Amino acid sequence: MKKDIEWFLNEINKIYQEVVRGEKSFNEEALLFHIATIARDMDEPEKPVVPQFVAEHIIRQKELTATLLQAIGRIKLSGTEMVNWITTDGNDVLFCKAWLYGYEVEKEILWEIPLPDLKTSDGDIQYLTYDHKAKTYFASRRNAQLKQAFNAKDLASVPTPHRHYAVLCDFNKKSRR
Repeated sequence: MKKDIEWFLNEINKIYQEVVRGEKSFNEEALLFHIATIARDMDEPEKPVVPQFVAEHIIRQKELTATLLQAIGRIKLSGTEMVNWITTDGNDVLFCKAWLYGYEVEKEILWEIPLPDLKTSDGDIQYLTYDHKAKTYFASRRNAQLKQAFNAKDLASVPTPHRHYAVLCDFNKKSRR
């Protein structure tokens, strides 16, 4: 949310309404302190939202005590995904803001692959599951301990016959309202 003058006035109005309804009471000193706190929050810049790989680059560079300029200079070392992202219009500014003000990590969209023709003996649908150690796929009932959610990159590696069963994970649907 942009913390501009309209936001400030809305916050002051909320306090006023709470006092009028008798939900809160302030002495003059406490009221002035509360208003000053709200005004101070106006100076707080919004944190930009960046992909996970950008956040990882920032973390890595800050651990190396790099300056912003050094972090930008080392972008090529992070790979083509990072280079492609930073050269997209406006992302260079977004990167600088993330470095200076902090950031939020973009929620990664995940898919799961229910296998409707495969059910457990008690009737539960099985899901395509990936075993990192064996580098193989298998069917299993839903299990939070197993890799059963796939990002876009993972999905490209899923065997073609199973890919068309992919559906957005439920938590993606809720957060996209």
